[in-house]
Amino acid sequence: MNDHFQSGSNLDRAIALNFQGNHYAAIELLRRVLSDDPESAEAHSVLALALLGAKRIFAARWEAERGLLLAPESLVAHHAMAWVQIAHRQTVKARQHIEQCLSENPQDVEALRTQAAIAAIESRIPEQTKALEKAREIEPNNPAILAACGRLALSLGKLDQAWQDAHMALQVMPEHQESLVLMGTILLRKGDLEGGREHAIWALRQDPSDSGALELLCSIKARQSWSLGLWWRWQALIGSGGALRATLLLVGVFLVYRVVSLFLHDSSHEQAARILDFTWLGFVIYTWVAPRKFTQMVSRELEQVELRPGY
Repeated sequence: MNDHFQSGSNLDRAIALNFQGNHYAAIELLRRVLSDDPESAEAHSVLALALLGAKRIFAARWEAERGLLLAPESLVAHHAMAWVQIAHRQTVKARQHIEQCLSENPQDVEALRTQAAIAAIESRIPEQTKALEKAREIEPNNPAILAACGRLALSLGKLDQAWQDAHMALQVMPEHQESLVLMGTILLRKGDLEGGREHAIWALRQDPSDSGALELLCSIKARQSWSLGLWWRWQALIGSGGALRATLLLVGVFLVYRVVSLFLHDSSHEQAARILDFTWLGFVIYTWVAPRKFTQMVSRELEQVELRPGY
């Protein structure tokens, strides 16, 4: 009985650690649980979620499949498998698992959050908004839901709303990983580079391999760099407001260039036309080279990350 209680306690602690964003500590605890009870479907499923957080998506798939095999009707198992499918970009299959969860329990907040994540990948903004609004009505102080709402607001260019959501999430759970990265990103967008850096460092202290925190730190460096600063501002401009706005903006810029170029050529302003053409070519090359430099910057940061023994 005591062993069972200890196992349950470790499982609860692992769930809490994973929710917080401390995936590696959760993995270690779950290994202990499974060494005592290898047939625990819930432990296998939660381990799958923790492994996903640690970017070990193939190991996560094995654990999710094991959990689903042990308990085919388990909502936790279906939820874990849905996130595994999302990691593999198999959103149709992921949606099937989440629909099963919601058919059993329409008030399942985590399932609604997952439904919103699937909708975001598929650029279904109304569906994403509806799922998050419903989840927020059910659990208004859930930091994961607040962070998801903040990310949606940020993607739509609503910085003040995003800040409010991130601030509320961090008030509920100051160490919530996603909210720390979100707040840092918002502060960077607002021009507060030091504030953004502080949140990135805080997040990296909790999880040195967090790709979002590393990308945030590199974005701050790019913002300060003369060679990448313009590219970062351009990315921030086209990235706010959703995919449709970004597409329209890119098409609009190209059309303006073509119209002006044709006008200059037709008006016999050949020198001005050539300058414009070379400027456009330089812009295209810059937007092709800059992301590569940014990727290299992220890789250098990753090489400097040292995980504690056992990670």
